[in-house]
Amino acid sequence: MARVTQQTVSVQATRVIEAGTDLHVVLVKCDPGSYGYNCDQSCNCQTESCNRTTGQCPPGGCKDGWRTDTCSQKCDQGSYGTNCSGMCGSCMSNDTCHHINGHCSRGCTAGFKGELCDKECEDYLYGINCQHSCQGCQEGKCQKVHGACLRGCISGMTGDLCNLKPVPVAQNMSTTIGAAAGGVLVIAAIVLIAVFIIHHRRRKSSVERSVEFHKTDTSEVCDIVSPNVQDLKEDKNTTKMSGDLITTNDKSIYSFINEEEGPKGENIYKNVDDGISVGSIASHLSTYLEETDDNMSEDMDHSENVYSNYVATIDTKINISELTEVIAFKKESGAFKEEYAIHYNLIRHAFSFFQSVTEEQQYIATQGPKEGTVWDFWRMIWEQNSGKIVMVTNLKEGTKSKCHPYWPPVGKTMTNGHLSVTVMEEKRLLAFISRTLGIMNQETEEKRTVFQFHFITWPDHGVPNSFQLVQFQRSVDQQQTSLLGPLVVHCSAGIGRTGTYIALDALLKHSQSSQTIDVYQYTLTMRKDRLNMIQTVEQYIALHDALDVSLTFPDTSIPKGRFGVDQDNRHHRIQDECEALNKTKQAFVEKDYSIALSNANIPKNRSRDCIPVNRFRVRLKSPMEGRNDYINAVVLPSCSKSYGFLATQLPLEDTCVDFWRMVYDYNSQIVVLLDRPESDVQLLPEDDQSDLEIEVFKISMSGTIKDLGDTQEVDICLHKQQDKEKRQLKVLLTSVRDRDTNKIATRRLVNAVSSTIRLKAARKNTAITVVCRDGKTNCVPFCLLKTVIERMDLDNIVDVFDATREIQTRRPDTFKTMEDIRVIYQSLEEYIDSTSVYLNE
Repeated sequence: MARVTQQTVSVQATRVIEAGTDLHVVLVKCDPGSYGYNCDQSCNCQTESCNRTTGQCPPGGCKDGWRTDTCSQKCDQGSYGTNCSGMCGSCMSNDTCHHINGHCSRGCTAGFKGELCDKECEDYLYGINCQHSCQGCQEGKCQKVHGACLRGCISGMTGDLCNLKPVPVAQNMSTTIGAAAGGVLVIAAIVLIAVFIIHHRRRKSSVERSVEFHKTDTSEVCDIVSPNVQDLKEDKNTTKMSGDLITTNDKSIYSFINEEEGPKGENIYKNVDDGISVGSIASHLSTYLEETDDNMSEDMDHSENVYSNYVATIDTKINISELTEVIAFKKESGAFKEEYAIHYNLIRHAFSFFQSVTEEQQYIATQGPKEGTVWDFWRMIWEQNSGKIVMVTNLKEGTKSKCHPYWPPVGKTMTNGHLSVTVMEEKRLLAFISRTLGIMNQETEEKRTVFQFHFITWPDHGVPNSFQLVQFQRSVDQQQTSLLGPLVVHCSAGIGRTGTYIALDALLKHSQSSQTIDVYQYTLTMRKDRLNMIQTVEQYIALHDALDVSLTFPDTSIPKGRFGVDQDNRHHRIQDECEALNKTKQAFVEKDYSIALSNANIPKNRSRDCIPVNRFRVRLKSPMEGRNDYINAVVLPSCSKSYGFLATQLPLEDTCVDFWRMVYDYNSQIVVLLDRPESDVQLLPEDDQSDLEIEVFKISMSGTIKDLGDTQEVDICLHKQQDKEKRQLKVLLTSVRDRDTNKIATRRLVNAVSSTIRLKAARKNTAITVVCRDGKTNCVPFCLLKTVIERMDLDNIVDVFDATREIQTRRPDTFKTMEDIRVIYQSLEEYIDSTSVYLNE
């Protein structure tokens, strides 16, 4: 029998030693800085000592760069320093910084400098390490990433970099027209050859034949249009752009049908009657292009005139500094359609790898998972070690299902026995939703974190808002992950929207190290692996527009921790944002206000200077005899909802009923009155003892008025005749202006917004009705500050410009001066200070 001996000392850990038949239990005291079994774990406490058993640090916290109660884990990606409170700067390629000192190992991204990469280039410098100077720019100011001049060029220079001398108009146009004509001839020849080949295939029969796509799944039937390749499932021939309908009448020439699987699991095309692969058509076209280019190379102009180079073998690079002018020219001349027409290739796989402009296999393009392929999708994510998923379709659009939900609800887990997926967090912004997903291999118990970015505002059969798409791409790009596999991108069919996004991301990354981009050539590169990448000419144009926005307007988001740090540059930042707003402001003409200016509605407006645009006005839903659906009110977006606010003027005596119709129709549970109603207009009951009846509505107080200093809070009951439901509302009565100067008082504005945030916490899905005299002057700054704070509280990001631009799109007669923007910055700083004091008490 083994003999057990024990050596008694002051111990914090044990070690067992066998020596023959004797078993010695040796009690060992760990050295400072180590703990646990055999003292094999290290801690990084500020005092260099920790509990030798648990590893827990004493009061004083961790050394810089470490976290948790044992100080055993490095700061999360994106943070560094004491208590991991430092925010990493703009490191090259979105690298994370050193967890202790915050330094970027590979330097800064373009537009930033310093060891921490937290300092923007001076106004007169740009690029990597701010090593390039602005040349030829007015006031010497340029965009800090690419050097585009912000205030135009000095006399005698042109281009966004103001480094070009103007070309005589006559010479430029003659070159352009001649080259464009040549491009048209080439395209016409391609089409004739394609027609000849198809006609030759039909020599045995006069009956029109179809082209079929053979695959196991029979649920997907799509069309291919040639030469303008369109409509694989995602899009029809009606195209929606910026809320308007644009109709195209391109005729489908081919279709393909899913019936069976080709050899080795590949998806193949073939002619139904003779079984000849359609791939040979692409081969003929490719051969013809090569022969044509060889024959034309001696005659065609090989200059850098990018406006007319449509054939693949001719230089199609676009100087970034000329991108805006190139896009405008191609839209006006129809060049985009000609350029797009010669894109043709063969689809090869259900999902395909794509290279970036310079690197191999940086993306995976795939169709949206169906119910039967959800776990195939997740197995691919796991096997490819992918850390980010981009989804550019909704689950359902119109009446059609576009994608099966391949994730569970927040906080829930789904599993197939091999892999499990848990949604740990979900954040909803106006244009997209981000989800943090925990993936576990149940056989090995290995866990990974995958980030999904779901773009939700790509209109069915249309193209997205360029600014929203760019903001989405930047958010995806800025998300750091330790998983180094390809970026997975999908829509419904995995071609149109998917191709548009991949091209945008790849070309923007390429632009960080090059002054030129080649949209045309990269589109061809994608189509070598997957047909119809960028499915319609409208998507092709949308890609150019998004590139233009991203390369012209820098990222204006600021981490909350850095807001207010660089006060010296705030004036310039506000000036730049104000000028950018003027550039992006949409111009509306009188017909855009036709509803507000109709004879029936003119008496309902307080002023012709503040009326809603037709597209963004609030439409009353409940019918009422003798009244139409008009009210002088505009729908404004919040951080996460397109119907965040109903901004309206103080009701006139004749429009009080319309006001309550709006509140009722949109089930608005919070009403904020920023100006008091006039004496001849009664909007609320006088006290809690009397009711106010306005047409079919009865309004009564549910309690006494609560006096909260600058703000009064009232509980209201709204009841509509013949409706059993009585709706409970909160009404805030406040003022945001200084009584002496009549200017916005930041303290009052912050208090009004803070009170609304408190009420909104219990009424998350309600639109907020915001009222001021004209529906604009006080409503807009209130809505803007509330939106910026909402975004900041959601993901610790401050972006005044983006929120302002979204509101200005709907209220174009706003933000005319720098003071309009400055008051928001000042109010936001006051809000942050006040909440910080509250949290520290």
